[in-house]
Amino acid sequence: MPDFKLSEAQQKIVDAKDCSLLVAAAAGSGKTAVLVKRIIERLRSGRTSLDRLLIVTFTNAAAAEMKDRIGKALREEMVAEPESKVFKEQLALLSEARISTIDSFCNSVVRENFQMLNIDPGFSVMEPAENELIKSDVLDELFEEEYEKASDDFLTLMSAYGEYKDDAKVRDLVLKLHGFAENEPRPEEWLNGCISDFAKKSQDELIKKIYAEFLRTLYDVKKLNDKCIEICGSPDGFPKATDLFLSDRTLIEGIFEKATDFDSAVTALKSLDWARFPSLRNLSDEEKKEKDKVTAIRKNYRDVLSKLSSGFFSCSAEKAWETYARTYPALSALVRITLEFMKRVDETKREKNSFSFADIEHMALTVLCEKDASGNEVPTAVARELADRFDEIMIDEYQDSSNIQECMLKSISGEFGDRVPNLFMVGDVKQSIYSFRQACPELFEGKYRDFKDEGTHRKIDLSQNYRSRKSVLDAVNVLLAPVMKEDMTGIEYDGAAALHFGSTSYLEDDPENPAYNTELILIDKELSDGEEEEAETNEEFGNAFE
Repeated sequence: MPDFKLSEAQQKIVDAKDCSLLVAAAAGSGKTAVLVKRIIERLRSGRTSLDRLLIVTFTNAAAAEMKDRIGKALREEMVAEPESKVFKEQLALLSEARISTIDSFCNSVVRENFQMLNIDPGFSVMEPAENELIKSDVLDELFEEEYEKASDDFLTLMSAYGEYKDDAKVRDLVLKLHGFAENEPRPEEWLNGCISDFAKKSQDELIKKIYAEFLRTLYDVKKLNDKCIEICGSPDGFPKATDLFLSDRTLIEGIFEKATDFDSAVTALKSLDWARFPSLRNLSDEEKKEKDKVTAIRKNYRDVLSKLSSGFFSCSAEKAWETYARTYPALSALVRITLEFMKRVDETKREKNSFSFADIEHMALTVLCEKDASGNEVPTAVARELADRFDEIMIDEYQDSSNIQECMLKSISGEFGDRVPNLFMVGDVKQSIYSFRQACPELFEGKYRDFKDEGTHRKIDLSQNYRSRKSVLDAVNVLLAPVMKEDMTGIEYDGAAALHFGSTSYLEDDPENPAYNTELILIDKELSDGEEEEAETNEEFGNAFE
């Protein structure tokens, strides 16, 4: 990679050593090129070898691309430094390099340690359709047995959540609870903990916990109201509604004052009397936009308080406890049935010697992690031995890592004992879209808050985009800044999160050239295809982004 010129931030990433490093890489910031450059420089210095790196990607395609790019970079270095043997030796090791998805890594860990799990190493990876069929069959069999036994807790569960001659909702509850448990590192422990928490709580403890959650929610509501007041008071805001939101603030502050305990919170919520939005005419387009924005936020926080009033706080603390006491047997039955369901599904899969990716991931966790006397996850002997094989663990698309993956990869890193921290994590939390696949962007966010610019746990921002013209980046920033807010999306699209122009190849472009203006195309989805063609509206943003 002789001709690749690095920015200051990119150079810091390449040079960083003896630390765990979090790289917040915006779209088009050259993260893959920097990652490859870091690998090449570490190989050049002799600090590592390709067979001592673990590189985890999100997809098989990304793993193949990473391997190709490393191979290309090695060949370029061989041409640039023909006398060096280092890159020739490393190219020979490339085919054996551990560059793979997390699924592939877990698969290899399980097959290499099958004896610890009491399974046949020749197991197959189960297709999703077969996995769902097994679960359906096991659930049918399990419910038939529950009907025959007709235990009191099962009948209570059916009475509380079932419908006349229809148990579909209860079956769905079992499947959903099983799905939630599968997302946890220790599913059985998590399920048992759910019900034990309920069993241990006294009336006073439960009511205090619900009230504490109420106060936290009320603080969130106040922040949303504050946001509306801020928007109304800004130079380009909507001052005509300021009095309305100040009135809302008085109501919200009144709840804080009156709701000193559970019962007074019930009364305070019922007494809410919201002012009507003022009738406003002849609004400009900008005013209409700001009005729509604050109206949506106001509806959000009013709905939150309305649900509290019609839900937990619809009755006295005494009645809430009575409801809880009636609910406990049903919840206990639900957890009991889910645990039995989980056990039988596992037994069926072991008989077939076929497992889903989620199963294999949990088995890999069992091989690599265990609980110490204090209940903390620590590396097993296998994990410590595996950690000795790697000088660095590089995780791409870190924003899409799950709690289970975090536990596993941490166990084979330098994060334990007297080892040197050696995790390299790169991603962009704004691009986290896989929560339905157990992704936990909070892991990225937590490290971004905690890591420093120096030390053994560092963070570096790559915010410059080298892929797009400035007009495109300005348009994206203008569109995302108003809608990507921490209180709604968990991410604040501020200066640190925004995309910054970085490509010198576009500097020759004429910014006044209309060919480079960004177009926003709005299509009414209710219209027919023919009408959509006529309704397309191209609005030039050019000057608005300056």
